[in-house]
Amino acid sequence: MILIYMAHTEQIISGNLLLWTDCEFTGLPLLEGHKIIEIGTIVTDLALNEIDSYESFVKYDPVVVEGLMAKNPWWSEHSQDIPRMLAGITTAKLPDEVDKDLAYIVDSYFKDEKPALCGNSVHSDKTHIDVEFKDFASRLNYQIIDVSSLKLVLKKYLGIEYTDKKHLHYALSDIRESIDEMRFILGKLGIKNFDDVR
Repeated sequence: MILIYMAHTEQIISGNLLLWTDCEFTGLPLLEGHKIIEIGTIVTDLALNEIDSYESFVKYDPVVVEGLMAKNPWWSEHSQDIPRMLAGITTAKLPDEVDKDLAYIVDSYFKDEKPALCGNSVHSDKTHIDVEFKDFASRLNYQIIDVSSLKLVLKKYLGIEYTDKKHLHYALSDIRESIDEMRFILGKLGIKNFDDVR
């Protein structure tokens, strides 16, 4: 059973919910000083209906961020996204503020439960979150629900491949795409009537 309390735009919910997350990074290797520069999270029910969302850039010195991006070949292939990222981090919230926002979301929706992060290759996100957003990380389960692994299972065992990926590289857009992919996966596994999901 899901209990819902609504006050203005705030929803305080406990029950069977999922916490979806996506991050954009300067790069992945933590030992090279790479950082999360944008993070988004969406709370859904088990039927994958969106309940709430949050997205924020993370404030860092643009000169430092641009230097880190220069070390990562991925950014040279996606250079069109660099101006948006640099503009975003300039006026963004500080890392501690983002951490508090994310922790508040977990406290508000999951109460005493430690949710598993859901998303594509979400182990990479969690590795950085564990270091950069410690309050948020302390509220998370060690388990994850990795959509990319489930897609690989479908491909290897059933010969079914998801081919509609858009690669937008906006945190919330990428999460919503992951949710669509999960809906596709569940459908192929025979879970189509979400009214029966408890």
